[in-house]
Amino acid sequence: MAALEKIPTVNSGTLDPTLRIYSEQHLAVANTWAEHFKIPPAQHAAFLRHYLRSTTNTRCWSVVLGREGDQINPVLARFGELIQYFDGRSIRACKCVPAHRIPLFKPTPAAAEKLLSRMGFWSEPPILTSFSKRAREIAHAMSSADLGKLSRGLDVRPIGRNNRYFGIRNRFYLKQIGGVLKNFCRHLDQELLHAIRSARCPAAELYNWLADGNRERRLQALKAQPVLIPLLVMAESTPWPMDGFQGAKASPWAELNPTPPAHEDENVLGTGYDILGTTADSGLPLNQVLAWMLEVPLSSIRFIGQQRPFHIGSALTHFEREGRATGWNAMLAGAATGNRRPLVKQQWKSFFTIWDKLPWQLTQRDIDLNRLFTGCPTDWADKAWTNIAARITDLRELFEHVSRHHVDDTKAAKKLLETFVLSSTYHQIGRLIDGFHLALIDIRTQLDTEFSFLLGSDERTAWPSLLINETTIDCPNGLQIVELKCPLDLWEEHCALGHCIDGYDYRAYLGACRLFSVRLNGQSLASAEVTLERRIISAPVAKWTPRNLTTVQLRGRGNIPPATTSQAYKAYEWFLGRVRTGELPSRLDWPDMTSSLARFANMGRQKRHSQAVAQWIIQRLTQA
Repeated sequence: MAALEKIPTVNSGTLDPTLRIYSEQHLAVANTWAEHFKIPPAQHAAFLRHYLRSTTNTRCWSVVLGREGDQINPVLARFGELIQYFDGRSIRACKCVPAHRIPLFKPTPAAAEKLLSRMGFWSEPPILTSFSKRAREIAHAMSSADLGKLSRGLDVRPIGRNNRYFGIRNRFYLKQIGGVLKNFCRHLDQELLHAIRSARCPAAELYNWLADGNRERRLQALKAQPVLIPLLVMAESTPWPMDGFQGAKASPWAELNPTPPAHEDENVLGTGYDILGTTADSGLPLNQVLAWMLEVPLSSIRFIGQQRPFHIGSALTHFEREGRATGWNAMLAGAATGNRRPLVKQQWKSFFTIWDKLPWQLTQRDIDLNRLFTGCPTDWADKAWTNIAARITDLRELFEHVSRHHVDDTKAAKKLLETFVLSSTYHQIGRLIDGFHLALIDIRTQLDTEFSFLLGSDERTAWPSLLINETTIDCPNGLQIVELKCPLDLWEEHCALGHCIDGYDYRAYLGACRLFSVRLNGQSLASAEVTLERRIISAPVAKWTPRNLTTVQLRGRGNIPPATTSQAYKAYEWFLGRVRTGELPSRLDWPDMTSSLARFANMGRQKRHSQAVAQWIIQRLTQA
């Protein structure tokens, strides 16, 4: 209360009459946010009026539409911009529009019935838990709506100093959403609700699938495959064996055969929702159907069915990593590793980290991981996998060099590289990568000779930095984080640590990454590459925030990753955490500058670099 009294309020003699109905405390809080967002004096009263009117209600309510005493009742609920309806069987949702005339406060059952008749298309994804990204988006939308249209031209992103506002308001609305959801879920089928929560997948699509058919058999199917069933039911695309140019293969089970195509050039397949529904309702052998659909051994399907979502990860976790179009690739790969199969949470987590480091040229092929990791630890949680993951990252970089430009020899080199990796062990690949790092030094020397007229050009031309305040960041343990902002910085880092960061100038100018150095009293200890990656693959790029910043690699001297217990690692983790939360202001618009720089524009250095790498690969692999 004392803090509120220090905040200046509008003088009661000159106060807008429409604001006099509010208490001094409410006016003080509204004035605080007006000052925080720097509302112009001419718009001050209008901002206060909108904010105070908006915050007198939460725009969250639920109304039971059935008769008292019924075991399952229809329910209508509002969560900000989302209207959600349970008709006694399935859950649907749609977005509010002004034409719907949605009441801010809880309506009577009769008014709610009339509201249903005004609703449009039920095409929005419903929510069943406030611990979800969709619920957070709704809460943030309500917090933004409280600021009104006057804030549209202002910087109201939920980062940095603005967390003072959004942190409080978002938590408040999430609490309101959670309370209304609790009442909403009380009227659902509790057995089905318990089933989807047990699978760690509280999604309305899965609830509707369980309710839309033979209830007992579908519950048995979910219990038998608590991860694969939700993945396939909720996926945007359905896996189905294809017969080359002949189209979809016919299913061994007549009940699952796809609908005849409407046109000769179309294959109309059922969705996972329908296919698995038919499988369960018809009593077809579930594991055999899944093995046929995913084209994997039956033993892999049985193994996955024995894994619990807590250890292997729920469907929502896999969707976040791989996207809604798929989510089972890494899981199926882990199930095919024989005596290396992950069993507990830490092992699965480590395996997924390794899988994500593999180049996509390998993850999209039938790669034998047992042969690839011959001689490596059998326990995925072994600390040695940290260094293995780092070298796998270097393999991805090698593929990138021959995929960046289509010049002479790159196509042949790429094919040779794929063939070699698919038939080699990790240690054989490691020797190739070590040779590649040494070859990069010779390639750079050769290109410097060919393009000597460019030496010194653009060496000090900086790309837009990630940090807005371009200063050295002092870490609590006495180390410093320095952003590397031009090719000369990268060359000096290369000389200090002996790794190939000097070749990352093209990626930085391209806007693909940003680079940092971890130092102690000016001496480099490790280098980091940071990129922007969507947490959910289908999410639009425009919604990137600092939380999308991801560390691709953190390397010390000679490309060796620093131990997680080292001071360099701890300092870097502290720094990245502050950037992600907005405590260190950052810019995420990284433009492509390559077309305006002499070293990249029309001089051909990058193409010659790709060609030189390709020639080295051909020479190395044909000799082997």
